[in-house]
Amino acid sequence: MFFLGLVMAYWFAKDYPAIMRELGVIAGPRHDDDLALLVAVLGRSVGGYMRSIVITSVLNGVLAFAGFALCGHPYAGLMGIIVGLLHFVPVVGPAVSALTATLAALFAGPAVALWTMAVAVVAQNVVDNLVSPLVMQSAVKIHPAMSLVGITMGASLGGALGMALAVPLTAAVKGAFVYYFESKTGRQLVSFDGAFFKGTPYHHADGSPVPSFDVLDDDTFLADSRLVEADGIADAQAAESPEHEATLADKIRETLVGGDGPKAS
Repeated sequence: MFFLGLVMAYWFAKDYPAIMRELGVIAGPRHDDDLALLVAVLGRSVGGYMRSIVITSVLNGVLAFAGFALCGHPYAGLMGIIVGLLHFVPVVGPAVSALTATLAALFAGPAVALWTMAVAVVAQNVVDNLVSPLVMQSAVKIHPAMSLVGITMGASLGGALGMALAVPLTAAVKGAFVYYFESKTGRQLVSFDGAFFKGTPYHHADGSPVPSFDVLDDDTFLADSRLVEADGIADAQAAESPEHEATLADKIRETLVGGDGPKAS
């Protein structure tokens, strides 16, 4: 799925201008800006999701290698690489890597095989249930609870494919809701101290919210991607961040993904 995503990303990037022009014609002038924002949200969500998968896969491989080495696995390094690579494959990948590592450990004895299975299961659950939601929150901009709910619903509705698409689609749905809520009501839903809608709030000079920036939590992505004209967003500015004491979750996110957590002013 990961490698298929890379191939698809290449072809979409290659013909991006033509694709956007065709979609703009289909949507019509009235919905052209809405379409551009939706494409931006989807692109940012998918990109963040792919980065998160790489980070969690590498971490899963490293944890598995360390555990396998401690329990005396004769092929700890190779099995750690296999665990990391197969983590890209939802549901099936972790099961196959755990079974492979366990069978290989039988050459060292039943006790090593038993410990290998335990290490594989623990490493996968630590990464998927503890680390992954925190990484997703920073890279894809969705709350860990929202991420887990999306994955659960995706697995129920679409199996492995549903799980793979759940996080970026959940982020896109959240982004669309924020955009239309702020556009229609004029009330700013995004805030520094929020939970499901936590982020940097942006506003115009008159104090009204900037929904497109609030959705992306970024004041440069839209302009840099040339999806919208910069003239209409020139006066947008970010609100000042309040003092914030970093929590353990913030420190973990900063370590893993480069510090997208809350900043002190």
